[in-house]
Amino acid sequence: FFFNDPATTEIYTEQIVGSVRCVQETVFKVYFRGCKVGEFYREITSTCEVCSRGKYTVSDNQSFCKDCMTNVSQCNGGNQLVLNPGYWRYNTSTDYIQECLNNQKNCLGGFESNCLRGHIGPYCQECDIYGALWQQKYGPGMGPTCVKCDLQSNLSTLFLLSLIHISEPTRLLSISYAVFCLKKK
Repeated sequence: FFFNDPATTEIYTEQIVGSVRCVQETVFKVYFRGCKVGEFYREITSTCEVCSRGKYTVSDNQSFCKDCMTNVSQCNGGNQLVLNPGYWRYNTSTDYIQECLNNQKNCLGGFESNCLRGHIGPYCQECDIYGALWQQKYGPGMGPTCVKCDLQSNLSTLFLLSLIHISEPTRLLSISYAVFCLKKK
């Protein structure tokens, strides 16, 4: 590749002033950009071209486009890989695509590897406990699902554990610890 190497052109101008001949040299350096994500370098024409439909690149300065994979539902050329539901990738700059094994329903696929609401992280297996993505907190539910945390469900759980605490004096220590953990949140 000749990316970022300067192309040099020299221009000479000659001027005669009286009996003095003056030659002036002007040097131009032109820098060309490398191929961007979604493009490949075509050596025959020395140009960058966008990958055609059914092919892609996900990094700069590639010499060829790759064929789209079977776990991609749409491959519109360039870097546009739209994943099938049930698949995940870390970001749009990688073509390392993995199947979501624990619960395929949590992985919605798409260009940016979307997760089911409440789910985040690798393979959409984590719950958004801080509300960082979904602007609401989600916690682990029954099975591999995340449920929205709300004040009502926390109060109901706290009330139920309080009743158990009162009615089960033999398990006082472990129940008290569970109630303390809930109050601490």
